[in-house]
Amino acid sequence: MKKGEPALLESVNKALRDMENSGEMQTIFDKWLGEGTLYKMKRSFTVQPVNSKNS
Repeated sequence: MKKGEPALLESVNKALRDMENSGEMQTIFDKWLGEGTLYKMKRSFTVQPVNSKNS
C-alpha cells in the first residue's frame, strides 16, 4: 500500500475490521491453520488496523 492514500488505508482497515467482527477472520484461520489442520494452531490474536505512522 502506497503512503499518503488515507482513503485506501481506511478501506482496507474497514474490510479487516468487518471480517474480524463477523467471525470470517476466525473461519479463515481455522481452515488453513486451525486445530483441524496439520498445524493445529489456536488463534490468540485479533487483526488490528494498520498504523499509518509505522507504515
